[in-house]
Amino acid sequence: MSNVIPFRRIGEETTSDVAPESSPKPRIDAAKVRRQSAMVARGAGGFAFGLLRLALFLPLLWLRRPIRFMLGLAIFGLFIAMPLIWFGMHGDDPKRMSLFLTASGSWFGGLVFLWCYDSLLLRLSPTPIVLN
Repeated sequence: MSNVIPFRRIGEETTSDVAPESSPKPRIDAAKVRRQSAMVARGAGGFAFGLLRLALFLPLLWLRRPIRFMLGLAIFGLFIAMPLIWFGMHGDDPKRMSLFLTASGSWFGGLVFLWCYDSLLLRLSPTPIVLN
């Protein structure tokens, strides 16, 4: 006999007289299962968010040209109307200043709306795009 004591390694089968019922069952690593399920949930949520983003982006991109055209006409008309109101109406007319402020506020609001619309499209786009 030798002085070497054989140790069993995990997963190694031996031909001993130990009954198979007494062998330890493989344990489930709960932390690993939680991490894997969180990764799957994050991936599914990211996929659903990407689909929702694309479903919102495509109609907004399709509507961009008509919106820019119609708002561009309105902004151009207001830009022409502002000097006509300022120089064309008499100074003592009480509606002069309110009309001028309404036209200039609408003009500025239209420009801000166009800028915000393009910013929203750039934020929603799935890949970097250049709006021309």
